[in-house]
Amino acid sequence: MEPIVDEPMLELALDEQTRQSEYEKGDRVLEQFPRVREIVQYETEARALWQTEPLSPLDALVNTGLSYPEVIPTLINLSRTVQHPQVKEMLTRALTMKEAQGIANSVLIEQLKQVP
Repeated sequence: MEPIVDEPMLELALDEQTRQSEYEKGDRVLEQFPRVREIVQYETEARALWQTEPLSPLDALVNTGLSYPEVIPTLINLSRTVQHPQVKEMLTRALTMKEAQGIANSVLIEQLKQVP
């Protein structure tokens, strides 16, 4: 008898569930920072003409040119705890700002070593 649920499809669903869960966790943590809320508002307003959905905190940090040095330690901690590659990539991109140089170097190198 064949299984009702296809194993690759189940893996894909679980992977997407993990990605969404980790992404939302990161957003909840980042929302606590007043600077992140300011950046989300700024970026959402700047993209109002072509952005239909509001930006999440993580999306806003990845896409902004504004600085957020007070968030760097939290981003470092989050990047060490998440497992999903897409969420890790977003956190890594958020840590490539000039204010993170010297602070996030070891974490970024650690992340690069984990790439297959």
